[in-house]
Amino acid sequence: MDGYKQRTTKKKQAILLATEQLLIEKQSSVTIQDIAKQAGVSPVSIYNYFGSKEQVILRAIEDMVDRQLKRVEAAFEDQDPFAKVLEDLLTLKIQSAQMLDATLIEQIIHAPEFQLWAKQGMAAFENLVQYGKEQGAISQQLSTERFMRYAQVMQDAIMADILKESRPLEEAMQDYFEFFLYGLVQREDPSTK
Repeated sequence: MDGYKQRTTKKKQAILLATEQLLIEKQSSVTIQDIAKQAGVSPVSIYNYFGSKEQVILRAIEDMVDRQLKRVEAAFEDQDPFAKVLEDLLTLKIQSAQMLDATLIEQIIHAPEFQLWAKQGMAAFENLVQYGKEQGAISQQLSTERFMRYAQVMQDAIMADILKESRPLEEAMQDYFEFFLYGLVQREDPSTK
C-alpha cells in the first residue's frame, strides 16, 4: 500500500474510532465538528470519505458490530465456556447501547444496512445456541428453530420498547437480558451462600 492510501486508511480509522467514542458521550447530538476535532482531521475529510454525519455514524456502528462478531467467533475457536461467551456478548451489547438514543435508533432501523446487520446478528446468535448445545449448556432437546423465534420476539420487543421508553437504552437492555437469562425466578446471590 502506498503512502497516500496508508494515510487515508489511518484517517478513516481515526474518524470511525472518534465517532464511536463520541456517540457514547453525545449520542445523536454529536457533530461533524466534534468528530473532526477528536479524530484530528478536517470536517471536509469526513464529508469526502463518508458523505454525511449519518453515514459516518452508520459506518462506525457497522465496524463495532463486526468487531463484536469477530470476538464471538474467536471465543468459539478458543473453546471458551458457553456461559462466559454469552455473558461477554450481552455485556458488549449493553455497553454499545450507550451509543444510541431514540434518534439514532430510528436512523439505524431505517438504514438499508439494518436488515443485513439484523440477519448477521441472528445468525451469530444461532451459532451461539449451537455452541451452547455442543458444550452441554443448552439442552439438545430444545428446538433451535423455536429458540430463534423466541430470540426474534425478544429482539422485536426490545426495539419496540426502546422507542417508547424514556430511560437509557442500556438500562432497558439490562432488564431484558436479566429476564432472558433468568426468567421469572429470582437468582440466588452467591455471596449469601
